[in-house]
Amino acid sequence: MTETSPAPPPTEGDSALLIAIPGAEPVVGAMRLAHDAVAADGIPAHVTVLYPFVPRDRLTNDVRRGISLTIGVFPAFAYRFDRAARFGNTTVYLAPQPASAFARLTDAVHARWPEHPPYGGVIDVVVPHLTVGDGLDGPTADALEVAAGQALTGHGPIVGRATHVALMTRDADGRWSVESQFALAEGR
Repeated sequence: MTETSPAPPPTEGDSALLIAIPGAEPVVGAMRLAHDAVAADGIPAHVTVLYPFVPRDRLTNDVRRGISLTIGVFPAFAYRFDRAARFGNTTVYLAPQPASAFARLTDAVHARWPEHPPYGGVIDVVVPHLTVGDGLDGPTADALEVAAGQALTGHGPIVGRATHVALMTRDADGRWSVESQFALAEGR
């Protein structure tokens, strides 16, 4: 008798391009772990460039080269997060400045891979953001927005420099890890 292996898990949505924001972890990391399910699965504090991206089993060297060429024409840039905000009643986030620098990356990558619209095409206008909590009820979102704002006030703005876009993939156990990093152009 032979043992058969289970069918591989679905791969749609098991890769993402993002810019990690390490300076946000000490400020809102605990909040993210409590209120954003992907934090516990290995996704760091970040701004999404494109999700869902190419399924993990179709990430070829040509795709990686395409990412490098697409990302590499954009200059590295400084960013700042100094306020908490909301999408409706369910999502609390930190708003980046300049949002346009993140948005240009999303637009370029989506233009290169139009079959992978941001957030699966369910959002008409993509607003760059760093999610602190998602899928919340109204009172929880109210409290989290206040807590995130107070954390920023106590810490001061989160500042840094975006120099790379990470390609993250999700394994069969639902854990995310960095598969590759792609450099933004320096010195422009």
